[in-house]
Amino acid sequence: MYKNVLIVVEFICRLKVCNYMQDVATKLLARLAEEGAYIFTFNHALIVAKELGLNEIQLKYLLAKLVADAWLWHLKKGLYAGVAKLPGFYHIPPFAIGCQLFVPSAVSHLSALHYHGFTEQLPLVTMLTTTKKIVTPSMRQDGANKQQEHYITSCGNKFLYRTVLPQHFFGHSEIWIDEHFRVTITDSERTILDAFVDFAWIGGFGEAMGILENALEQISIPKLIDYLLRYKQGAVIKRLGWALASFGVPLEQLQALQDFKVQGYHLLDRTKEATGSYNKFWQIRENCKP
Repeated sequence: MYKNVLIVVEFICRLKVCNYMQDVATKLLARLAEEGAYIFTFNHALIVAKELGLNEIQLKYLLAKLVADAWLWHLKKGLYAGVAKLPGFYHIPPFAIGCQLFVPSAVSHLSALHYHGFTEQLPLVTMLTTTKKIVTPSMRQDGANKQQEHYITSCGNKFLYRTVLPQHFFGHSEIWIDEHFRVTITDSERTILDAFVDFAWIGGFGEAMGILENALEQISIPKLIDYLLRYKQGAVIKRLGWALASFGVPLEQLQALQDFKVQGYHLLDRTKEATGSYNKFWQIRENCKP
């Protein structure tokens, strides 16, 4: 009998706490929405929570409950996003989620190519570049294939990251993808550069050549050359210099690329066999016919 009374009292106490938490949760999420914090960190939420009389432990409980009840997405440790059904919140585009999962990040490669209108290929995953070292759950599995692509899944979307050195993380624009979300994306010239650095990601060297041909009237050749020289990768400099010359860009504009010192000859398509004629001017071995 005494035990049953204690259970009832405990239930009533929990119910009161729950009602109080619901009220605080409403105020917390409303404040975050007013600030435009549709994606927010635990520390940001804690600042607001303390103003509402909530301590750190209570906030952890509250956020866990909101995630469990599908009012919030738990993106990663310490990072949350509100779902569109919450008052004041909106559908969060994959670009915005991807840029927040790892900071700094920039939408890039096939996702950027499609955004800039350089390809009609519709990416099945959101591709980004970051300076962070990414370790996905699939990488931790025993016998994980290092050659396969390892995706991160969040909010029902797939993300694929390429890690670059800090000195290679440049050539970005800040864009509004709608009235609520602003993201970082590789600009047109950097997107073309990436197509020649990682052409395997976009369907091969022939695809990179087709993309460059379609983009020539929309990009700044001097800016692309500046990016190439800043990137300082001899094989890419010679390969892209060769490609620009093949599309009729005057050689005087490409002189800095031709003058860049490299050792030996580089393959036009590094994924193919080392065959074909030697182009002495560009120090390229023409092992494919795009």
